[in-house]
Amino acid sequence: MYALNWAIQFVAYFAFLALARVYFNSPFDETFFLVAGFAGTIGLGMAVLAFAGFSISWLKTVIFGPNPKCEYIEEHEV
Repeated sequence: MYALNWAIQFVAYFAFLALARVYFNSPFDETFFLVAGFAGTIGLGMAVLAFAGFSISWLKTVIFGPNPKCEYIEEHEV
């Protein structure tokens, strides 16, 4: 859920950038907004990949159970 929260924050970030486009003439021509959009894209990609990875890990735990415990096997004396 932590990674999903980050993804939702980046969606809100892009909504803020879209709102800034409405109130300013042409913010996407300015360097700041170009860098902010690029950085947001990278951050959103990382958040989505983290969410996917954690979801797969959670699904593995649900299907197969937690990591199996190692059993102690006694060594045979030679």
